[in-house]
Amino acid sequence: MRMLEYSYDEYYWVDLFDYMYEKGIDIHHVSSEYASFDFYLRTLGLFKEKFPFKVIRHLVKLAEPHFDSDTFDPELFFNKVKYYLKNLSSDQVWGVQWMWRGDLKFEEKRIESFANNFNLIFETVKSCKTRSLFEGFYLFPYTDTFCSSSHELNIGLSNPLFDGLTIYRNLNEKEFDGFLNYFSNNIIIRPLNSGNLDKKINKKDAFDFSVNHPNIDYAIVSISSREKLNELIYGL
Repeated sequence: MRMLEYSYDEYYWVDLFDYMYEKGIDIHHVSSEYASFDFYLRTLGLFKEKFPFKVIRHLVKLAEPHFDSDTFDPELFFNKVKYYLKNLSSDQVWGVQWMWRGDLKFEEKRIESFANNFNLIFETVKSCKTRSLFEGFYLFPYTDTFCSSSHELNIGLSNPLFDGLTIYRNLNEKEFDGFLNYFSNNIIIRPLNSGNLDKKINKKDAFDFSVNHPNIDYAIVSISSREKLNELIYGL
């Protein structure tokens, strides 16, 4: 979703999407909160026109509640999911990266509010999955204490609320490593620490470290060229 940081037009990205697809990358991480979302949608539309049989799936970023609330609203949640489905021209979202935001300055209240709303969230997510609106529900916890509390509520359920975590992991950020065993399917973010790694470190080695855990299935990484993708895959 950093497409507007470059001067490339939609057709450049269509070509890159195709190259990524041929390398096995058919899931894109998107967020309606980014200014580039409309640009991405135009690019996706052009890609679908040119390659109608190449299906791109999506992991969408969705916060409910937002920073200004401490109550979960099922209707707002449904509307945000439907917004993605409509704009992505899809019947189902592959996965939801979900955040309980609230006021991040008051962690205890944030955790308490989440616990009070847990059953409502569970039933809402269950309803969405029953209707096949999305496949996976992944928690982005913000903090380790919220992650621990979420796990305590999640364990023991025959059908857990969360399918996995979306957490930061790279050579510099390993604070959430202890939570990777909570779920067998996790997604990591910032495997290259947003470009802030030591310049002497080989990017492929850094990427390989970030995904080197049996419970990590996917990594979210920004790709802006064939060369950068090949650097991660082949170390070129």
